[in-house]
Amino acid sequence: MRIFQPSRLRRLAHLLPELVQSLLGERETVEYPFGPAELPPNHRGEVQVDAELCRGCGACARDCPASALTLERDGRNAYRLIHYRDRCAYCGQCTDSCRFGAIRLADTFVPATTRRDVLTVILAEKRPEEESETQGCSDKPGAESD
Repeated sequence: MRIFQPSRLRRLAHLLPELVQSLLGERETVEYPFGPAELPPNHRGEVQVDAELCRGCGACARDCPASALTLERDGRNAYRLIHYRDRCAYCGQCTDSCRFGAIRLADTFVPATTRRDVLTVILAEKRPEEESETQGCSDKPGAESD
């Protein structure tokens, strides 16, 4: 058996111009992680919620195709919106489903990790005492008004 067969050399010969061009041409790699990452204009990154706008209706959790959002209720006015980053496909269905404009996909990366507990994030949380603190503090007996 011959090591240098003519058919093998012919197959490799067509790669020679590509090799020369890649060695002598411009670099085609990116600077990241040693420089800033250049994201495309329609990049769909980290899921963010404006807690002030979130009403806890659950439309985002209901419509999420990957079941990455969960709305946990504790009574009538208390809820917690939980995002499971490891399940999320970052498709944007949650932003389309939110009638109040509380959810958006930011242009930031979700950091990589091997710890699953880091991939579970509470996006919004509302408790009944928060509602009573923000509504009518002057209605309490003995409160002074300006």
